[in-house]
Amino acid sequence: MNKKEILMFSLVCTLFFSSVLDAKRKPVVPVKPIPVDPKPDTPVDPKPDTPVDPKPDTPVDPKPSPHNSRLPSFIDEMTKETWQGVEAKMKSRLAEKKNEALWCCG
Repeated sequence: MNKKEILMFSLVCTLFFSSVLDAKRKPVVPVKPIPVDPKPDTPVDPKPDTPVDPKPDTPVDPKPSPHNSRLPSFIDEMTKETWQGVEAKMKSRLAEKKNEALWCCG
């Protein structure tokens, strides 16, 4: 293990054990239950006066709107452009690292 890994491991262990010790030191405060009135003031009607219609009044249009039809292709284009940019940056960084290695060692 190198020095950085040892420091990170010791930091994680310190934070973990300090949180465990803090949890043991804090007293647990019991939660008081809220009193509930067994009888409500107003009677509850088990059935509503108006029936609920399970079907909506307006029909659902199965065709997608023209605005949404362009969205997947737009997302694909943006993703492609983004990944092309990332790939170009990675290649340029790799070339820089190779040049540094050749300059240092060769």
